Amino acid sequence: MTNLFVRLQTRFIVSLFFVFVLGIASQAADSEGELPLMVADFEDENFIAGNNTTHQAQVTLVRDRPESGGDWAAKTLVDSAADAPQFFGTGFPVSAVDLSASARISFWIKTDVESQFNFQLHSADNGTSVFPFSTIGSKEKWLQITAPLASFSKPRWSKGKADLKRISKIQVTAFRSGPYDGKTLILDQVIGSGGTVSQPGEEKLSVQIRKERQARLKEPTFLKRGQPIEMFDGQTLNGWFATPRVYVPRSERFAKMPTAQLYEEVINHYKASDGQTNRVVDRERVNNLGVWEAKNGVITGGQMPGSIAGSYLMSEKTYGDFELTLEANPDYPIDTGIMVRAHRLGSVGFQVLVDNRPNGTIGGVFGNSVGMFFAYPFVFDGDEKPGNRIANLRPGAPDALKFPGGQFKTDYAASLEEFLTVWKPNDWNEIKIRCTGHLPLIETWINGVAIAKLDTATLADQVPGYDAEAIFERIGRKGHIGLEVHDSPKRERWAPGAKCRWRNVILRELEVREPMTADQAPTQGDGPGGTKPK
Repeated sequence: MTNLFVRLQTRFIVSLFFVFVLGIASQAADSEGELPLMVADFEDENFIAGNNTTHQAQVTLVRDRPESGGDWAAKTLVDSAADAPQFFGTGFPVSAVDLSASARISFWIKTDVESQFNFQLHSADNGTSVFPFSTIGSKEKWLQITAPLASFSKPRWSKGKADLKRISKIQVTAFRSGPYDGKTLILDQVIGSGGTVSQPGEEKLSVQIRKERQARLKEPTFLKRGQPIEMFDGQTLNGWFATPRVYVPRSERFAKMPTAQLYEEVINHYKASDGQTNRVVDRERVNNLGVWEAKNGVITGGQMPGSIAGSYLMSEKTYGDFELTLEANPDYPIDTGIMVRAHRLGSVGFQVLVDNRPNGTIGGVFGNSVGMFFAYPFVFDGDEKPGNRIANLRPGAPDALKFPGGQFKTDYAASLEEFLTVWKPNDWNEIKIRCTGHLPLIETWINGVAIAKLDTATLADQVPGYDAEAIFERIGRKGHIGLEVHDSPKRERWAPGAKCRWRNVILRELEVREPMTADQAPTQGDGPGGTKPK
């Protein structure tokens, strides 16, 4: 099925930062080859939703921002009766940023108090590093601070120095010029720059590829968040349909087939075929819808008794940009996952992996008929126990299975150790998926911890024959959400009688600003404002 895209001409899709990001980054990075890394631009409501302050205060997004900033900045207003005579701090969580290869941090601050401050970097192990600065002489004016990372130091009250590879929070604290009751401070555009960027486990990639991928990776800019949609009513499969797990045949005819015709033509092909795929007779496969049940608030999926064929449960509606949260409780060993931007056929689209099997991963991304790549944050192994349970989770072998598109680390990859601190084996775990963009940036969290990020628009540097625009033509701007039951060509992919279980399936549609691409970049004739991304 990879012939669909392997036969097409490879295109390298170059993604750029927004003009305002490049503008501010150019001030912070003044030597050739340095990389801007957005830590926080405060365009996302999540930044202020998870904020914390040392004293009572209100934190909001405001339009007051530096000239080279984005649309919003984060404003903290200390309550008039906060009782903050000696110090005040406001902090924001960030998604496990790796600053180990950066040379410095730059950020913008505006405040109505002239005071001593420190900028704090916190890591998940409670380590903290601080950089001192002052706003004296800059009252109520935007001030850009550049803080060399070599100048950060461990404060006396910290249990350890911040691990720059795993920064989980930033904070700005004022001191020595209180009281701070009724005072305000506004923060915007926190950016790391300088040096080169590398990710653990990406040794096989060249330095240039690592630099290019990191420079292109950026959180989406949110314009609007929809209301939560309950995709599962808890008792029925209304709004869903089951479909057989059939593959797109490898032929020129199907490679060139219009997307609208694909479902019917593939189904008819299997009905008329005398062949077999993954040890399953084609005519048996096409009539196999698996066993999908809804009961007591849980969706359960499994193989039909006596069959080793898989199936999909697909949403009737399609979605483009969204955040999806759901809880999963998979048996072991099974190979399951959540399809996003998927074709009605099920087997075409991006899959967030829930591979609870030997040498599996959870939270990575697989390209189902869209590159056939295996992008993983980590790989684990374990021991099978009675009742399809798992014990003794430990590192696995990333190359245990071979994939035509290759296997490689996701652009951001949590460690297995981080995963194991939050994953509850043989129990319910919350998985969150964010899918945004023309060719999606896919981000995953498990029980609130960032696990992986993958920019699917820029995989031509890693996946042979990957044509992102041809993939877009095939799957479109919107797609179905799907749950998978895999075939079991070997027992480790799906043990007889094993089940996948899902509950609390909630989706929020998003409206995001599309990243500017090369053909949208301003030219000399575009006027003072240049062209704007659509």
